[in-house]
Amino acid sequence: MPKRIPTSRPNLPLRHSRIRSQQYERQPSRQADKNFYSSKRWMSVRRLKLSLNPLCEDCYQLGRVEPAKDVHHRKERKDFPDLAYDLENLQSLCKPCHNGKRRTR
Repeated sequence: MPKRIPTSRPNLPLRHSRIRSQQYERQPSRQADKNFYSSKRWMSVRRLKLSLNPLCEDCYQLGRVEPAKDVHHRKERKDFPDLAYDLENLQSLCKPCHNGKRRTR
């Protein structure tokens, strides 16, 4: 019978993924994203969109009622910077719907 209980140690790939994540966060393009999404102008446009459409637009089309938490750019903000603040280009979504849209890009 062993005298000592085996302990679990984190796998090496987890450490590497954390380093990759930190490197990603330091990239200039990521910093530009953070600056955009924390700007006063974006926050006010986001607040306006959520007040106009408080329910998830995708869920509502399917007959479900879910509160919207995120605002999604229908046309990518980086590809169409002139539409970044256009309410017609924005979509109110719940977290699951927004995460699904982000995965399909």
